Amino acid sequence: MERSNFPHRNLGEDDEELLNGIWAGLEMPDDRPDADGRDFDDVKRRIRRRVRRRWMSRAALAGSAAAIVAAVVLVVRQPGVLPEPDAFAQLQQMGVTVERPQVVMTADDGMRLVLENAARLERRSEGEVALRTETGEQRPLATERKLKVEVPNGRQFRLVLDDGSEVWLNAGSTLNYRSDFNRSSRDIGLSGEAYFEVARNADLPFRVQARGCTFTVLGTRFNISAYDEDPDVLAALMEGSLQFESSRSTETMVPGDLITYDCRTMEASRRQVDTDQFRSWIDGIIRYDAISLPALLRRLAREYDVKIELCTDAFDDKTFRISLTEAQDIESIMGGLCDILPISVRRDTCGYRVDSRPRKTEP
Repeated sequence: MERSNFPHRNLGEDDEELLNGIWAGLEMPDDRPDADGRDFDDVKRRIRRRVRRRWMSRAALAGSAAAIVAAVVLVVRQPGVLPEPDAFAQLQQMGVTVERPQVVMTADDGMRLVLENAARLERRSEGEVALRTETGEQRPLATERKLKVEVPNGRQFRLVLDDGSEVWLNAGSTLNYRSDFNRSSRDIGLSGEAYFEVARNADLPFRVQARGCTFTVLGTRFNISAYDEDPDVLAALMEGSLQFESSRSTETMVPGDLITYDCRTMEASRRQVDTDQFRSWIDGIIRYDAISLPALLRRLAREYDVKIELCTDAFDDKTFRISLTEAQDIESIMGGLCDILPISVRRDTCGYRVDSRPRKTEP
């Protein structure tokens, strides 16, 4: 998976550092007057005309003893709406090509398609399925093939299946299914995180396989997080009914339920929570009532495509309440965490190293 040399975030009125970084990294043809500063100013003006965002910052982290408030920001999107063009898409609209991590669909017959932010599967005739991209291009898919959609770190992707169900895939996720999906079955495999809005079909249940767990639904809204590097599989149900099955237990979930499946012990627990926090990532928000520092850093590493190494276990058993809204970049988030938690953050060529800060001794 190729990694971009440029920051992955949207542009605002004060993003001189990002703009300069992108401009400096572009390879210009010899006949392009790139030495003229007016070209750069024109690109900036054209980008900013496309960006109409309300910038705000709000973050709150609360431990068991006290609440801590910090100004950390993330990009906000409306629920169910495709993301606005990011820096790469905005530059591409201007005719400037910048390398970025690619969302890829592959098939077991050797097919490989590079996708942007969204696509739709459409059944055109009996046994024939086509993939329609954001640009309106249609690509026929061979029948009875195994298909895979891989979303790299730093990206998200929305896929509409041919039964009308919608799947939002988060960074670092893979979805597996067959091209004859919705004929005799609606089975898919997931590695990573996805939010589902499943079209109802009482005759054909929708099944998700993820790290030894099976989730079966008829029509509902739910989120599953099942990354290989995480210790747990988390399933949150927002609407409808969801059946959870593992080798040791079966649970029928109701709206508001959160299932936590420990992959090491193979034990599952269920409790009522505010489940909307588990789908907030599709709106560009990171929000949790209780999340540990290791879990938060793993999420930030995937969503910002950076390496973050946690060099202490002092925070493994501590959880925090966090809400990050419209963040500018990973640097500001790491700085904000360092300001409000007893941690030190060091940046090097490989990424970030996070450690606990030594306690001050009394004289």
